[in-house]
Amino acid sequence: MITLLTTFNAKDEASARELAGLLAALGQTVPSEPGNRSYEVLASVANPLVFYIRDSWDSQLAIDKHLRLLTRRGDLDKVAGLLSEPLTAARLTAL
Repeated sequence: MITLLTTFNAKDEASARELAGLLAALGQTVPSEPGNRSYEVLASVANPLVFYIRDSWDSQLAIDKHLRLLTRRGDLDKVAGLLSEPLTAARLTAL
């Protein structure tokens, strides 16, 4: 299993509201994608412009398919336009 933590920094409050809607919508659809084990959208308590997705996948192949789907639908471009900096994704492991 592969777990990722992706960080999104919105460029302003209006972008944060739109980003929250886009990420919430993904939270409804991504869990049904093949290979997805968990998908959680989180908002920072300290900074209302910062959001996180913590998701787990069966394999790198499943992640790659997910990213191709997001690219094909234009979701990544929509999100990128709302960010103050490129999103970052960290690959995590249990201790």
